[in-house]
Amino acid sequence: MGVVDRLGWRLHADHDFVRDKPGRVGVPTVIIFGNQDRLIPNPFMHGAPTAEIMAYGQRKIEGAKLVELARCGHTVQMDCPREYNKAVVDFLDTLD
Repeated sequence: MGVVDRLGWRLHADHDFVRDKPGRVGVPTVIIFGNQDRLIPNPFMHGAPTAEIMAYGQRKIEGAKLVELARCGHTVQMDCPREYNKAVVDFLDTLD
């Protein structure tokens, strides 16, 4: 049982577009997130730690790659530009 369940804040957590639509993505995908993100999770919307939410997206998008950046927040491209750019370039290098 997640925090949202325990607190009775379930709201629309199971019915939002983020959970309903990732399986529709049909292109190569990299999900890059910061492990210090303070916007996700939002207890009213997500109900799980950031890494769990991102791993869910990875599982739902066939072949998606997941990259966690240490000491980066919600805006990883600004918080950690070198690490972010490296993750993007590394991902692009794997494409045909």
